[in-house]
Amino acid sequence: MLTEINAYMHLKKYISFNELADLDMSIFYFKKRPFVVMDLFNEKIYFNECGLEWLRTEKQVELPVQWIRSKYLPTKNWVGLVVDSKKDDLIKQLIDEFYLATYNMLLRN
Repeated sequence: MLTEINAYMHLKKYISFNELADLDMSIFYFKKRPFVVMDLFNEKIYFNECGLEWLRTEKQVELPVQWIRSKYLPTKNWVGLVVDSKKDDLIKQLIDEFYLATYNMLLRN
């Protein structure tokens, strides 16, 4: 499942990648800004909350997701969810929404 999401992330424009082998995490950057973190060991994906705030205010969207926090990431900046095969389409939708929100937020400034 995470392999498919990883490949999906690499298709996005302006996305770079860094792997933290000791924590078994992958960090994806949007123009050098942390955007998505994948916790490969615990099978969780985390999004930068700045994109979520923009999405809520700009589009008035509240997504049907039970958000979780990571013990390795700053709690005020990152929200995540457990990855499973039932959420495949939802995760790809979230990646697209966060990507567009981050894209619009960074290019407006």
